[in-house]
Amino acid sequence: MAFLAASSAEVDTLTVDKDANVVTLRYITDQTGYEDIGAEVGTIAGGYFRQISNGWSMDRLNATILTPNADPTATWHAETAWFEAYQDGEIEAEDLSFRVLDTLEPIRTSTEK
Repeated sequence: MAFLAASSAEVDTLTVDKDANVVTLRYITDQTGYEDIGAEVGTIAGGYFRQISNGWSMDRLNATILTPNADPTATWHAETAWFEAYQDGEIEAEDLSFRVLDTLEPIRTSTEK
């Protein structure tokens, strides 16, 4: 997917479920701080939204962030409905960004309490 080229992420897997209209992305990053990870999430989500504005008819992007060792570390998602609300002037760009970032959740390992 062209929208991934703008990020520093390395794609592990990318699948498109046309029946469910969902894109699932697993990617490796070397980013560690929340701000750096957030910026990368924004770049990838922005690329997904550009694909939607160019006619791609998907409902959602589900993403899993992997460490350089390919261990899952966090998940997030982007909803096409949020982007449509932005396009319709119902929400501002900042609100769209916050909606995506609010979905960012760490994955706890069995050794973490």
